Formats: sequence, C-alpha cells, structure tokens
Amino acid sequence: MVEITVRALSPDVNDPFTAIACIGNLTGTICDLTGTTFPSKYRVDDEGELRLIADVTNFDGIVNAAFYQV
Repeated sequence: MVEITVRALSPDVNDPFTAIACIGNLTGTICDLTGTTFPSKYRVDDEGELRLIADVTNFDGIVNAAFYQV
C-alpha cells in the first residue's frame, strides 16, 4: 500500500484519489492494530532467566513503515 501511495503521489502519475484511498486503507489497518498486544522482545526460560532479546515489530515500527515514506 505504501508503494502504491508513493507512486500515486509522484509527479509522473499524479493520482491523488488513489493516494487518498491507500492512506485510508493504511489508517484503517493501523486503527485495527491499536488493540493488539505485541510480544515482548525479551525471551525467558522456565525459570524466568533472560535468554534472548529478539528483534520484534512494535506498533511504532509499523506506523513508521506505513507513513514515513508518504
């Protein structure tokens, strides 16, 4: 969706209606994710000992990926 939005806004295409529709879809998806609980980046064993710090996607990362280029 982001790629379509950026292309629709480019001077060569200049299709604001497509861009607005894509931004609407992205916004709807982001709204759906507001109620999602994202997993912790900390992984522990059965005794509660930290074993791994994972690279996870969080809400801020998704919003950034969706709207930074636009």
